[in-house]
Amino acid sequence: MTHSFDVIVIGAGVAGFNIAQLLGKYKLEVLLIDSKKDPVQTSFSTLGTFLDPKRYGFSRNIVAAEINEVIFHSSHIHVEKKMNASILNKKIMYQELLDKIIKNNVKIRFSTCISGFSTKNDGSIESVVDKKGDCYKAKLFIDATGAAGFFSRKLGLQDKDLKLVEGLEYNVEYNGPQSQAHLFIGKLYQDGYAWIFPFGQNRAILGLGSYDPNIKADLRKRLDLMFNINTIKKLVKKDNDHISGGVIPVTAVKTKFVYKNVVCLGDSVSQVHPIVGEGHRFILEAGIIAAPYIRNAIKTNNFGVLKGYEYEWNKQFYKSYFQGKKLQGLASIMSHNDFLSDLSAIIVALKGDNSFKKALAGHV
Repeated sequence: MTHSFDVIVIGAGVAGFNIAQLLGKYKLEVLLIDSKKDPVQTSFSTLGTFLDPKRYGFSRNIVAAEINEVIFHSSHIHVEKKMNASILNKKIMYQELLDKIIKNNVKIRFSTCISGFSTKNDGSIESVVDKKGDCYKAKLFIDATGAAGFFSRKLGLQDKDLKLVEGLEYNVEYNGPQSQAHLFIGKLYQDGYAWIFPFGQNRAILGLGSYDPNIKADLRKRLDLMFNINTIKKLVKKDNDHISGGVIPVTAVKTKFVYKNVVCLGDSVSQVHPIVGEGHRFILEAGIIAAPYIRNAIKTNNFGVLKGYEYEWNKQFYKSYFQGKKLQGLASIMSHNDFLSDLSAIIVALKGDNSFKKALAGHV
């Protein structure tokens, strides 16, 4: 069976949800496809962010905790920084996006796995096919498949051999203030960092992420070892064995997001900011930038206008991402031993609260 649409969005993470509901507002015929059964299934439970929910049309219900202090821990030094941020409940966030999608008449196909695609003579994409053999045609396709990069890796917009950060986390009993988040660096968290994010009702998320292959192979063991660290023992108590997690790509800064009638968003083109791995705020912004260009391309049948999305995104964010990659490389070096990690904590202590916030927020 063949189905036809103006736009097909593949992937129902925040990138796919957001762009689908934005395009639905334009009265375009949009189909959102994802292989997962649960529409609001997420990899990580929480997200530390500086985004303003109102700007993106969310209610305050998506905020699990309001943060006014971040504690930066190395092995022997603890630095307190005052700042306003939020810990988001991603499941509620996804539910609100799903509600917008339904309201804007976007068609949805979950439990549907896309296995291949066909091209036209000019190299543009004509259709995609699912594992059941159903064919889906569209004027324009959006790759929001995350690190899988269904189109982006095949079309040269993302690395074929992808370096990935892997993260794992527990939902734990929390004895610290709900207004306080924690970041940890040091040899135990080599080529990455760990975090405690309050989650409301005396709960928090304890997580650890790294892109070092040796650390990733041992990630759960290292996460469990964190419960023996005195600072962490005072803050959290493990009361269950349920673990969750996911991956994000670590690549050079990407500047190309469009191939003929394909638009890529989110992790499919590494739109996670390099500093601490926040992606949602930047991915939501990418959707806001891309949506009017996609509408114009459909209305005029001129896909050349999609380059405006690339231009505008790079104008707003390339400098921040480029500088963020340099800081990421420096942080990686300093994470390889505890002495250098302590030195980085001293550097953080010498910086003003606002400067530290700008670095975490990607405003470098």
